[in-house]
Amino acid sequence: AADTPWTTSMTSNSTPPSKTNDGAANSAASSAATPQATVAAFSPNQQTAATKRNRASVLIHQKSPLLVATPPQVTRALAYSHPFILPLNFVAGLLSWTTGDPWESFLLLSAFWFITMYGDHVVRWAGPLVLVTGLILGMYSRRYSPLSSTIWSGDKPKRKPADSEQRKSLDDLLESLETFTGRCDALLDPFLRLTEFLSTQSTATSATTRPALVSLFLRILATMPFWILLTLPPLHIITTRRVVLVFGTIGLSWHSRPARVTRTILWRSRSVRRLASLVTGLRFDGVDHRQAAVPTLPPRSKAPNTSTLSVESGKPGVRFTFTVYENQRRWLGLGWTASLFAYERQAWTDEHLSTCPDPEHFGLPDTESDNAAWRWVSGSEWHVERAFSGTDSPSKRADSEHNGSADDVGWTYYDNKWQNGQKADGWGRYTRRRKWIRDAELVKVDATP
Repeated sequence: AADTPWTTSMTSNSTPPSKTNDGAANSAASSAATPQATVAAFSPNQQTAATKRNRASVLIHQKSPLLVATPPQVTRALAYSHPFILPLNFVAGLLSWTTGDPWESFLLLSAFWFITMYGDHVVRWAGPLVLVTGLILGMYSRRYSPLSSTIWSGDKPKRKPADSEQRKSLDDLLESLETFTGRCDALLDPFLRLTEFLSTQSTATSATTRPALVSLFLRILATMPFWILLTLPPLHIITTRRVVLVFGTIGLSWHSRPARVTRTILWRSRSVRRLASLVTGLRFDGVDHRQAAVPTLPPRSKAPNTSTLSVESGKPGVRFTFTVYENQRRWLGLGWTASLFAYERQAWTDEHLSTCPDPEHFGLPDTESDNAAWRWVSGSEWHVERAFSGTDSPSKRADSEHNGSADDVGWTYYDNKWQNGQKADGWGRYTRRRKWIRDAELVKVDATP
């Protein structure tokens, strides 16, 4: 029976069989003692078949049944593309700061700074020398590159590759390809988010397909005189080198951890969002409370024999209590105000600490069905939920309800880190919050005009 290419090595370095019986016995004993790895060899492509001297065989070590179940054409394509994926994967790791060592990406950023600031001096005084030095380093590193065919052809026997370098499993190839794909997704994610934001700006209650590029173009066009003024002498603040240095630094350090933390802290500031909206003319979430997202309706458990929408229009249906939390911080000399730090919660939040409108601008969410809608319960208003301990007498509760002002009831006081809450104000209490509630009901409406 003819041997299949999965069990027979087709490399040019095969050992001829021995003609003596002793040699055959020794060969059988050695093969029995040391298990031979199953390898798959493929004929070189047209580029490697141009010259017989540079022809190399691609060996794949079989470590899992995945190799047996994969078609040979797919395995051959992965094997030949793997040397090209390795350097691209490393470059993508440097740009996305995911190589495991952030100093490697920082060295790339430092090299960019050096080339941008002193590249013209280096080219002016040592241009040919730099060119020849780069050519020498490239030829020297060629023997260590996975793209070089001299490693496998045997023309330079000074360096003998290791067994792990010679034989790459199919799992290793797929892992490298998966890592490269994930890093490319991370690099393209900011551009995809930007295009999606510019193409369609939407909120929780309304959506529009009007492009925002017109507004952005007009705002940038209005700032062009100031840009030109800064580029002319005697100011001469904006130069080509500085522009390349600033935008290149932002691009190369965009995925670094300090850059992500800085963007998060700055974007939580309402002043920064308003300034960005003023300059670009775009609408960002959180700039206006009226445009803030309405909190989603959490799941509500139903009673055993209760139907959800089996109600007539105008009759009470499924009821739900909407909750909004008011947060304040104590400032020295100012007292309790709604001005909070940029990195903490906002003045009005829901139970998940997500920003939401205040009760005056709070709107009911839309429903997926055209035959049902939310409406406020007749006679209900936004009010503060008063919390009393179990030991408080009814007379004390009544006095608190009648004598306590609307600004002093329902608060829970916390320390500077919003921890260790208590109902009474005291020393060391710098933050507080209270709960506003209002009832709404889901009713069945007539969708016909």
